[in-house]
Amino acid sequence: MIIVTKKRNLALIAAFFLCSLLIFNMNIGHWRNSVNTSAPEGRKTVLLDPGHGGEDPGAVSDFNGLKEKDVNLKIAQDVKALLEAKGYTVLMTRETDELDYDSSIQSVTKKRAADLINRKKMMDECGANVIVSIHLNKYGGTSSQTIKGAQVFYPPGDKNSKDLANFLQNSIKELADNDNDRVALEKKVEGRPIIIFDQPKTTIAIVECGFLSDRTEAEKLASEDYQQKLAESIETGIIEYFETPRTSKTPYMTASPDASSVPETSPSIQPGSTPVPTVGASGTPGTAGTAGTSRASLQPAPNMYSGPSPEPSSQPTPAPKKKGLLKLFPSKKG
Repeated sequence: MIIVTKKRNLALIAAFFLCSLLIFNMNIGHWRNSVNTSAPEGRKTVLLDPGHGGEDPGAVSDFNGLKEKDVNLKIAQDVKALLEAKGYTVLMTRETDELDYDSSIQSVTKKRAADLINRKKMMDECGANVIVSIHLNKYGGTSSQTIKGAQVFYPPGDKNSKDLANFLQNSIKELADNDNDRVALEKKVEGRPIIIFDQPKTTIAIVECGFLSDRTEAEKLASEDYQQKLAESIETGIIEYFETPRTSKTPYMTASPDASSVPETSPSIQPGSTPVPTVGASGTPGTAGTAGTSRASLQPAPNMYSGPSPEPSSQPTPAPKKKGLLKLFPSKKG
């Protein structure tokens, strides 16, 4: 009888131990899933970056008051749902209308700076396979201007990011904006990469989904149907990037118009800023188009993602050197 009792006690102890171990593992798994800032192994992972948020509205339409931050987040959430339904792991730099900064910071500019540093840190450390930053553009704000159309940008000299940008640009044209004649371009501010393109650790592109300064496009961007089309376009571009063999990538338009084909008197369009010269895809100094020239060469508005601008000089400009993140926020209307 004593032996039987001891065996039963041992069985109960063993069962209790196994149950405790199971509950502990479940709790650990739940905790890891709730801290969604790093990529799990074995699945393709995408980091989506809905630009702006909280105290920083981004561009604001003069026609319907639409705020860039709201549209960016909605499109990113739609892309996330689409990709997750197909088995991708999706991380986001923000999932609410908030910036990420220490509660002791009071200045809006410093809040934006802290948030940007945190976004860049997440981009560099989360282990995603690709990063797509989602934004809207703005130029002027009068009803007479006709600058419109989504455009994708990638870091200078980064072939993988260029491939991703081309797939995204092409899918936007095919699925959302059939009249779009833009091409994917390298993005610099006065010769330097913007901050999130500064020494990127992974493949990355910025999608400027359209211009809030164009009345018709602002109305489209306010539409949930069009937002969904843009989300489907971004999802398709990402999937095509992953599924196309490496040797056959870059299948679409990749170059901006030759600088010699653009009038030298035509200023570059840097929405929300003073027009400045640009450099064409061939590396030849030239000028990008205005409303009367090819829309393929238009640049996005400098914003919180732009890097520092060099001081003007009468001497020949030396090769750019690595600098600290000094000037985070060149002006952007809205």
